[in-house]
Amino acid sequence: MEKMKISWKPVAISLCLMAVAAGLIYAWYVNRPLKVDRGHSEMYSDEEIDRAVEAVKADFASLGGGKLLSLTYAGDERSKSELAYCNELRKTGEPYTECIVLDSEFRPPARGVVWEDGLYRWNWILARSGDGPWIVVTKGYG
Repeated sequence: MEKMKISWKPVAISLCLMAVAAGLIYAWYVNRPLKVDRGHSEMYSDEEIDRAVEAVKADFASLGGGKLLSLTYAGDERSKSELAYCNELRKTGEPYTECIVLDSEFRPPARGVVWEDGLYRWNWILARSGDGPWIVVTKGYG
């Protein structure tokens, strides 16, 4: 009985190509830009929504890692409906006059006591008085 010879060259080339492809996919995932969906708003301009996005990005950075994948404006009605809640949470100072809600998807920082592996979906409720800066009032599952 004659032994079959196995050529390892095609196997090695295939494994190398798969490793390169996996590396490229991972690099794309890690470096892909944040997807922002401003939707349609009669209350806020794109620039006002962008300022709220920047406030969320700064607050997200304080979580200590992770990857913010998307932010979506939740709409005028939802944003209007959260203004009273924001003012209930406010302890001092003048009342908030505006509220904006952004929905998000993100990958958490490294797994551990607080975070589990997976995709998180949170909402971020921000408020401001007059034309002041957006302040993250609360965030979490929504």
